[in-house]
Order: sequence, then structure tokens, then C-alpha cells
Amino acid sequence: MSLYSLDILIDKEGQKFVSEINGINSGMIEEQTEKKVYALLKEKYGTLTVNSEVEQWKQFQKHHWFRSFFVKVKRYLEWKGFLSSDNDILYSEKAYHEWVYERSVHGSTVSFPFEFYHGQNSTVINSYNQLLPHPLVNNYIAEEISRNKFFQYWLMKDSPVGKYFPPAALVGLGWGDENELRELQEKDTFFVIKPLLGCQGKGVRIINTYEIDRFMEQIGPLTDKADHTTLSAAYFSHIINNRPFLHYLENYAAQGIFAFENGMAVIQPFIRSKMEFNSETLYSSIRAIICNGQFVDAYARLSPDPVCNISRSAIGQPYYDDDLPSFCSDVITALEEVAVRYEPESFRQNVYNSYFNEKGRRRSALLWDNFGFPLEQLQHLNRIK
Repeated sequence: MSLYSLDILIDKEGQKFVSEINGINSGMIEEQTEKKVYALLKEKYGTLTVNSEVEQWKQFQKHHWFRSFFVKVKRYLEWKGFLSSDNDILYSEKAYHEWVYERSVHGSTVSFPFEFYHGQNSTVINSYNQLLPHPLVNNYIAEEISRNKFFQYWLMKDSPVGKYFPPAALVGLGWGDENELRELQEKDTFFVIKPLLGCQGKGVRIINTYEIDRFMEQIGPLTDKADHTTLSAAYFSHIINNRPFLHYLENYAAQGIFAFENGMAVIQPFIRSKMEFNSETLYSSIRAIICNGQFVDAYARLSPDPVCNISRSAIGQPYYDDDLPSFCSDVITALEEVAVRYEPESFRQNVYNSYFNEKGRRRSALLWDNFGFPLEQLQHLNRIK
């Protein structure tokens, strides 16, 4: 166990539920809490460094300026639409990706008071989660789980703490399991939708049963539009870059292409977690910090907005109850027990494949669907003048 936090909801019966597991980049509002956490990490690991994606890119530009120039040109051409990329999938009208452009009112990134990792002998704070030649503070797979809200439900539901994780249905890009969605609708009339890879409350909304109906209406291919731009990009993607434009979402996962994650979301029951503060009843979400298996601190985020997040102007107040430390320890222990069952190199593909295999993969009548570009869309391209 290393550094995690839990976002916890408490319903009107006093039952705790895990809204989210957060990994190494867990936000802490008290300076004293941060100092205690960093002291615990140094005591256990000694020399610490931080693996930063931004810093890695800076070093790459410094030492490989010629190659970095061409990387920039390629990214620009992809952005302008002259070259395709794996992210072409997100142009679908069925993608849940508006959150990517959403700004947090009080959002900030977590920074650590340690040197950046440049290959030196140390234990690495995997702020940018990679497999490295030096040990990581957080288990690589546990950290991956903490960054994907679908993984958290799907992998933890059958664990010893599964009852603490609300049911979830995966939606977006033409995917949805009607049985999962109907079961949610039978339990409540209001729900919360969260982007798979969201952070700081971005893209989190309270929705009703009619919006679930709309997701069910979208079940089918990645897109229902015969769009010239999208199809042209897909054509060049297939021919030039050998990146397939497939008919159904699950075909991407089967081929190890995960660009779809930014266009996906999970829907869960809306748990009405509330607390009294200054004679006012506010929505609440508890953030608990766990380091090296030890409960460190917790605070309640309170807001009239049901999406309680400090980055969305919620206020933070100290919180503690006698059951909280053991609750947190049980959840993190179960998380790391799940994580060790998987091999890092094949983890994401195996998890998605197990889910789609269980729910039932959809098969297309299109001849090329299992190889890349659908024949039907190639024929359509030939008709475009």
C-alpha cells in the first residue's frame, strides 16, 4: 500500500459507498496532511523522484530536438485533420467527450516536493503512470484502476468490499448494455454520469431516466452519420497508418486501441449523501487519505451542488468517524489484491475483453469489420464526389 484517497458517500441509512478511488495524484487541502504523507513515503522508500509526463516531453525536446520537431508537425497535421490518429473515433456524435474541454473553477494539479525522475536510482512517484526500471510508489495496475471509473466498478464488484461500490453501466460511442441500464432505471429516477477518465468533477452530471433512454437509442455502430470528413480520415488511417476504423466500439478494445476511453462514461445510481453545516443541509462527499496502509486524514466536501468537488467551489471541513480507518484499509487492501492478478502489459485489453465477452460482442455483416475499414463505408467513399 502506498498513496491513495477514497471519495466516500454516506446515504440516509448511514451506509458508506465508494464513489471513486483516487491514486497517487490525490488532492489534499491541508498542508499538514501533505507533510505527513510525504514524511511517511520518505520513511518507507528513502529517495523519491516524480515521473512527470510534462518533464519527460521537455527532456525529449532538449535531447532529441530534430525528432521532437517532426512529432510537433505530426500532431499539428492531426489536429488540422490532414493526418488521422487513433482519436478520430472521438469525432462520433455518440462520444461523451465534452468534459475534455471543460475548465474547473478552482482546479489545480498535484505537485510533489521531489526531483523529477530522469532514470536515477530511486523509488518513483508515478504521477505519470509508466512501467519503469525503478520501483513505483503505487502498484502500476492499482494506479491504472484508480484512473478509470469503469475498471473500479468492474474489478471491485466481486471483491470482499464489492458491496461498497454502486452498480455502474458503461455507455458511449454506440455501446450500452440494455440489461444493465434497465436495472439502473428500476432502482431510481436520478443517476450520476461520470467520464471514464474524468477528474476534478469535469463532465459529472446528474441525469434522469429519460437520458438513459437516449443512451439506449444510440446503441449500435460508432456513428450513424455518413460524414465525408470522418470517413476520409478513416480511409487514410487504414491505408496509410494501418489504424482501423471499425464498426463497433468493442472491436477497438480487441485490437488494443484505447483512444475510445475519452469518449466513454459510466452511469451509477445517484446517492443522496448530505450533511448539516451552519444550519443548512448540503450535499457531501468525504475525501479520505490513505498512505502506506495507514489512514492519515479525511475531510468532507460540502456544497449545494450535488457534484461536490473543491475544484467546483465546494467547501472542505474536517471529518472523522470511528469506522472510517478500517473501511479505508479494507478497500485499499482489496484493490491491491485485485491488481496483482493481472500482467501490466495486457491488463487493459484483458479487462475490456472480459467485459465485452460477458455482455456479448456484436457481429457485423460487413466483410472488413474484423480487419479494419468496413466495406460498406469504402463503397460510400467511392460515391462521394
